[in-house]
This record gives sequence, structure tokens and C-alpha cells, in this order.
Amino acid sequence: DRVFGMIYKTHLVENAYFERLGNEACRVSFENPPGFGKQSAYVYIMLPWISKYQFHAFSLYPCNRENHSQLCISKAGGWTSKLISEISTPSH
Repeated sequence: DRVFGMIYKTHLVENAYFERLGNEACRVSFENPPGFGKQSAYVYIMLPWISKYQFHAFSLYPCNRENHSQLCISKAGGWTSKLISEISTPSH
């Protein structure tokens, strides 16, 4: 099941909006890619500018824009600390 999910339920998000929320958290918003659906309560993300080999799970929240989702990520360890420190201003 895990291999099936990794192959067939992997989606590329072309553009994501990162917004720093103070020094301890950030919000990531993105348009749902084709085939993404609404069945997921969480997603695994990989950010190649932090690590090309690490995937981290985060809860998925509905966004106020149609066909968009968002994540709220708080600082909890090395990977999330690096993410938040890399986001100095909102970016696309």
C-alpha cells in the first residue's frame, strides 16, 4: 500500500505561497494539483531547497480560495527550523 501511494498519489505543486507567521511558524498555501481531490487530511511534503530526501507530514486545512489548500507549520526540529529561517518575507 505504501509503495502504491508513493507512486500514484504523488502530486507536484508548481507554485506555493510561503508566509512567515512570527518566529515560530509559517503558512503554506497552494492550488490543488489535478487529481489531488479532497480525501486527504494530511500530506507529506518535500522541499528540495531544504532536503531532497526528507518528506514530512503536515495536517491539511481548507483555504478561503476555491480549489486551494494550506498547511500551518510550526517550528519543532531542524527541518522546520530551517524552513522558517529561510522564509524572511512572503514568497511565491
